[in-house]
Formats: sequence, C-alpha cells, structure tokens
Amino acid sequence: MAAGVDVDEVGYLSLWHGVNPALLASLLAVAAGLTIVLWRRGPVDALLVGRRLLPVVGTEVVQRAHDGVIRLGRRVGDLTRSDAPARHLAVPVVLLAAGGVVAGTLWRGLPEGSAPGPFDIGLLVVVVAGIVATVRARSRLTAVVAVGVVGFGVVLWFFVLGASDVALTQLLVEILTVVVLVFVLRRMSKRLPRVRRRRSVATAAAAVGAGVAATLGTLVFTGHRPASEVGDFFLREAQALTGGTNVVNTILVDFRALDTLGELVVLAVAAAAIAALLDARRAVDGPQVPEPRTVVADPGRNAVFLQALDRLLVPVMLGASLYALLRGHNAPGGGFIAALIGACALVLAYLAAPTDDVPRVERPYLAIAGVGVVVAVVTGLLGFVDGAFLRPLHAYVLGVHLTSALVFDVGVYLAVLGVILAAVNRLGLSPAGDDRREADPRDQRADLDREEVRVP
Repeated sequence: MAAGVDVDEVGYLSLWHGVNPALLASLLAVAAGLTIVLWRRGPVDALLVGRRLLPVVGTEVVQRAHDGVIRLGRRVGDLTRSDAPARHLAVPVVLLAAGGVVAGTLWRGLPEGSAPGPFDIGLLVVVVAGIVATVRARSRLTAVVAVGVVGFGVVLWFFVLGASDVALTQLLVEILTVVVLVFVLRRMSKRLPRVRRRRSVATAAAAVGAGVAATLGTLVFTGHRPASEVGDFFLREAQALTGGTNVVNTILVDFRALDTLGELVVLAVAAAAIAALLDARRAVDGPQVPEPRTVVADPGRNAVFLQALDRLLVPVMLGASLYALLRGHNAPGGGFIAALIGACALVLAYLAAPTDDVPRVERPYLAIAGVGVVVAVVTGLLGFVDGAFLRPLHAYVLGVHLTSALVFDVGVYLAVLGVILAAVNRLGLSPAGDDRREADPRDQRADLDREEVRVP
C-alpha cells in the first residue's frame, strides 16, 4: 500500500477470478500439451523423428547462452573481485559521504521542540563510550560486551522516544545475540588480530564520516516531515478494522500479514541452514566423543546464582512469554517479542546447567519452526471464509473479542522460537574439531608460563 492510494480500491490476494481470457488460454495450453503427449507414438513421432525442423537445436542455444552469461558475469566480477572488506565498503562510504554533503546543504536545523535534553546527552555519552571501547578492544569477548553496551543504550533511547515494542525487541535481541556470539567465540581465537595504527586512523575517520552523514540525512529527510497518509490511516483506523489498539502489532499480523509470512519462511530456512552447516562441520571434524560435554572446563565454575535463579525465573519467564503473546494485539508484545522472552528462559536454563545436555533445550527445533510456518499458512487459508488469503476473522465469545490474527501470531512465535533453539542447540555443542583449532600465540605463551610455575 503506498501513500496516496485509496484504501477502498486496494484488492486482496484471491485464487479465483472467474472465467476470463487468461484462464481460457491456460486451459488451451494444457489441452494442447496433453494431446501431444497422448499422440506422441503416432502422428507426433512421424512428424518429428528423423527430421530437423530448425537449423539449430534448442538445447545448444540454451547451453551457449548459459555459458555466455557465466563468462560475462566473471568478467564483470573481476572488476571488483577482492577479499579485502575495505574495497567493498568503499562504495557505500563514498555514497554516504556524498549524501552527507547534500544533507548538510539542505539542513534547516533541528525541528521545533526536538532539542536534546540531559537524558539524551547522557545516553549519547554511553553509546559513544561503548563504540570507543569496541574499537579499542583487543579481546573478542571484550568487543562483544562493548557492543552490548551500545545496544542497551539504544534500547533506553527507544523507550524514551515511546517505541515500547521496538525497545523490547531490541533488548531481547541484544541478550540473545550476546549468548550466541559467546558460543561462536568458543570456535575462534580469544584475541583480535593487531592492525597497523595508520589503518586504524583511516578506518576510524571513515566510520565517523559515515555516521555524521547518516545522521544528517536522517535529520534532513525525516526530521521535518509529517506522518504519511498511510501512517495516518493506520493510526486512525487500526482499532476499528482489526479490534487491536497496538498499531505496531496490528500492522504485522493484520495489514501486512503476507510480508510477515514470508519472514517466517526465512526464519525456518535459517534454522535448517544452521543445523545443516554445523552438522557438515562436525562431519568433517569427526564424530563426537560419547562422553558428557561440559559447557566450561570445570562445571563447578558455572555461576552459582544462575543455578539458584534458574528454578524461579524460568517458569516466570515462560509465563511472561505466554502473557506477552496474548496481549500483543492491544499492548506492547506479540508473537515475536513473546518468542524472544521464551527463548531467553530456555537460554537461562542452558547457561545454568553444568553440561550442554539440557533436556529443556533439547527440542525438535526444525519441527517447531516448520509447524510455525504451517500454522501461519493455515490461518491464512481460513481467511478465504471472508474472501481473501490472510484476512483476519473476528468473533466474540462471552463478550471477549477473538481474532484469527492471534493464531497467526502463534505461528510467528513458533518460527522465532525454532530458529533460536537451533542456534543454541547447534552452536552450544562442543564439536570434535574445537580442540584442534589453532590457538592464539599469546594464549599459548600464557599456558607455557603456567606450566613453568608448576615445575619445581
């Protein structure tokens, strides 16, 4: 739906449009194909066998065209083929710089009433401090923690601006991202490679310039613009058309449910890709040793407070997950946020365990993600009762308003939960090749120093 389009004239996805020329052409093509197949032993063979109707063969034409496209693609790719990230980033950096110059010339100052207050300045200091710490970090784990500080600063900013749904999503994603990144870091050296000072200064200047250009562009092209016609329509008509007062959630599961369905399919494919890639890695490295796999070298070092809080917080978080799912149509929440809360509960159970064999986390994650997609599709098919795919159905039971959009949100919940469980299950395991990975030289020297201390 675009701004300026009359909402009443917008059609819906439909599988039947009546008898029309397109349908008749399709039926004629199918009938002609069936006729050729049924008569292939008689008139068709007599007409075609041993004869050459054209001076060229269709398969040869297709193959030559295919080879030509491949050769052209290679020549075009050679112009920019490089493994250096700096060369690939050069184009967007130049475009950002040009956009920043244009935005700087068009900027009319901050919109009225939008001057930053003390709290905004404080959050800006926190974000900048996190960025500086990330840039100066020499340890991968330190860099992950510093990036988390930046993310949590952005979360607080979203809350200040009143975007509660976005803030909750950002907060939960930050928590789960840190956990997944820690799992990934177990397969990498602990320290980042050293970079020459001249290169660090150049990259820092490029990053600062890109940030300034992006900020100016945002202020110029959105800071002085009122809400669009479509935005006004959603704010004005969302409750009347969907029965929900949370405009963000109604857009996701009512107005643009087809886009959300596509995103669910992507999540399910991502879960399958995680499982396939990491299973392939283990197949190359060799079979797992059939012994208990510890999360840390000494299970006793697991945080005691996590083990104590696990019994209390996991049931509470799962209950909060269900509550967020049910209230999402009228208040901050919904399937995506609820799934993130539930995933945080399972991740807490995983981190509190002495080994990575955690029954509460060992779930058929691929099936869960697949069921989420199936639930969403079936809910969409139910919409044909009212004439269109994914059109929400509404009913009142004992005075309570119910909508099929809630069932669609259940599909969102399952798909998101499935992909997170896939990451925790597959990344959390200790592959056989981990012990053979190349260690950081400084880590090796530290191990040797400890050995020398033990020797009398």
